[in-house]
Amino acid sequence: MNRLLALLCLSALSLPSFAAIVAQDNASDAVYNDGWQTGDNGGFGFNAWNLTASTANASNAGRFIGSSLGNAGGDGPQNIDTSGEAWGLYANGGNSSTAIRTFSVPVEVGNVYSFNLDNGFIDNGASITAGFYTAGNISVGAVDFIGGNPNYFIKDGATNVNSGVGFTGKGLTYTMTVTSATTYAATLTRLDGGGTFTHNGTFSGVIDKFQVFNTNAGGGGDRNLYVNSLAIDAVPEPATMLVLGLGAALAARRRK
Repeated sequence: MNRLLALLCLSALSLPSFAAIVAQDNASDAVYNDGWQTGDNGGFGFNAWNLTASTANASNAGRFIGSSLGNAGGDGPQNIDTSGEAWGLYANGGNSSTAIRTFSVPVEVGNVYSFNLDNGFIDNGASITAGFYTAGNISVGAVDFIGGNPNYFIKDGATNVNSGVGFTGKGLTYTMTVTSATTYAATLTRLDGGGTFTHNGTFSGVIDKFQVFNTNAGGGGDRNLYVNSLAIDAVPEPATMLVLGLGAALAARRRK
């Protein structure tokens, strides 16, 4: 038995880490069959959506469920749909549409936060933003694009970092890994293979929410903003894997 324990301890040093999904949702969940409203709470690991618009005029700002292939002139074949659906936000006439979702699971070092993004065309001076924020509403590496600029930016608190990743209407994937109690690594990747960028940043406070903003991107379906496949993955520490291995070994010994 002692030899077995020693072998388990040594092997723990080389064990791979296996991610466990602790929160997940996408637009094909049955909760969204009647559209996307405040209070909807599909998937697991998140609290209900809080959806707002700067105007009560539904022609100028709002949200819906639809295919991300419908924006940017139908630019494809890449898209972020699940079963043909994604969460959509539109805004025009100087208005904005916002979606906020807090976490119901704790933030841990090593957690990987992810979502997919598909912006349409964006009028000059307008913007779209999507990403993770602290309880004090400070951006932790959120993605930002301002119409008229060539590239996406990463919002590291009050600092905007040029990603060098150029505009696309084909969609992007985004991940943000919490690397310590005060640091993170954010990676933005175009689905068409047209570029990727990783930014290592710092934050203070507690990361507690996902937020999306369509700030006057413009009228018509070509300028709709879509997001989808929101998830949090937790990667166990090697010590956790060792404990699991020891438990299995002890259980096996008792059965003998």
